[in-house]
Amino acid sequence: FGVDLAVESKSAGHFAIAIECDSPVDEAGHLSTARAREVWRPKILKRAIPFIHRVSSHGWYHDSVSERERLEKAIHRALEVTE
Repeated sequence: FGVDLAVESKSAGHFAIAIECDSPVDEAGHLSTARAREVWRPKILKRAIPFIHRVSSHGWYHDSVSERERLEKAIHRALEVTE
């Protein structure tokens, strides 16, 4: 599975957080059901990346300050835990 962006924990040497912009889009059609997209995919990703944060394009457009603050807090929290 792919993510839009990942932040690496330099001291741990692996990704600390994955950042997704809105819901994942699966071009191959493997995630056609909501269950696969919302339950199964995150469980698989968490095996490799401990934190996953989703940024809402709607929230970014209408209240970008709050979305940025939420993203920044998520990144700092993930780095604190993984380093």
